[in-house]
Amino acid sequence: MTDSTSKFDASFQGLGYVHQFRCALLLGLQRYEEPNHCLCIEKLDDVSIHESHSPQAVASEVRQYKLHKDRDGNLGDKSLDVWKSLRVWSQAIVDGKIDLNRTALCLVTTSIASEANAVKWLRKSERDTEKARKQLEAAGSDSDNTTVKQCVEKLQKLSEDQRKLLFQNISLLDGEIHTSAIQSELHKQLWFVPQHHRTHFVECLEGWWINLLCDYLADPSATPIPIGLIQQKAQDLLAQFRRECLPDHLLDEQVPSEHTPNLDDRVFVKQLLLIGVSEARRRIAQEDHYRAFTQRSRWVREQLLGFNEEERFEKKLKDCWLERFEIMREGISEGAEETLLVSSGSKLYQWITTEAPSRSNLWFRPDFQSEYMVKGSFHLLADTLHVGWHPAFAERLKTDGPDQSGLMAETVQEDAR
Repeated sequence: MTDSTSKFDASFQGLGYVHQFRCALLLGLQRYEEPNHCLCIEKLDDVSIHESHSPQAVASEVRQYKLHKDRDGNLGDKSLDVWKSLRVWSQAIVDGKIDLNRTALCLVTTSIASEANAVKWLRKSERDTEKARKQLEAAGSDSDNTTVKQCVEKLQKLSEDQRKLLFQNISLLDGEIHTSAIQSELHKQLWFVPQHHRTHFVECLEGWWINLLCDYLADPSATPIPIGLIQQKAQDLLAQFRRECLPDHLLDEQVPSEHTPNLDDRVFVKQLLLIGVSEARRRIAQEDHYRAFTQRSRWVREQLLGFNEEERFEKKLKDCWLERFEIMREGISEGAEETLLVSSGSKLYQWITTEAPSRSNLWFRPDFQSEYMVKGSFHLLADTLHVGWHPAFAERLKTDGPDQSGLMAETVQEDAR
């Protein structure tokens, strides 16, 4: 079989960044006793910890994360991984971004140092920092690798006392968790989350973290990320996973343009056209429909709903609609003009979109208060002609309302496939 991997393939390098970001999240959860400390990602080093929000604050700890495919190797005395770390730290010392009197330096790697590797003397269990320094400096000076030579030159710009102190501050954390085991470690840190929700909880927390880092990395002036922010997000998510609430994945999600077409022949849109709803408000309805359908599908897929919970929710909506609908029809005499029918239907729809979402008896769960769920679910029912706005909607659209019972379940099954 021919190897189709390109010589420019950077997939493992990309995995390294993902590993680094996930390790930073794990670190933030582990340091729960330091909520006022902050994390910097890819600024001073892979990850650095600061005692204040100021970008100029000297780091109390910096970490280099190294992900390797194999447990053995990559930690030799002429290893690029080792020497690149020394170069980064040496430059940071020269620039005054590392204070050797207070900054801890950590080389965190999934590989395991052998007995022949000088870095083994930087473990906390068997420290001899001078032995590590002399052995590494000798090996670096003897290297023919151009990059290693450049790293040695950077290190040699420090005085001998500085180099001694540098090595005294370095700790080797080898044999650390591989990226495939990060999720289980996150599970351990999130012990307070009910076990049956933990996988979905971690997915939500990681999604939030990656989005946060995208904004953070795109902003050169971004301030360090408070560890307390991670703790607070975890608590906020935990509240969503209580029995009284549910996780909200769609509140701020951008609705794909294909779900808000100008020419939309779905039944719930035709219902809006019957009562003269403007194009702008139809677009809002399309977005609410998408969010409600997608969120409910995800709850079903992730098995977060109780038995018949969707059916009970829809029954509440239909019962509420039916009473308002009959009140509307009482004020309309037989043979009434179309303008009155449209006006009456428009008022009913206005109540559905402006007042119904604030009624707690119509919420999916007591603490799930996103308005799109109530409005969008009414549109889901309108799409199957279970509810409507125009007094004569059933007669006008009866040929356009195919039985879509089971549509949610079919969609979930399709997603699973």
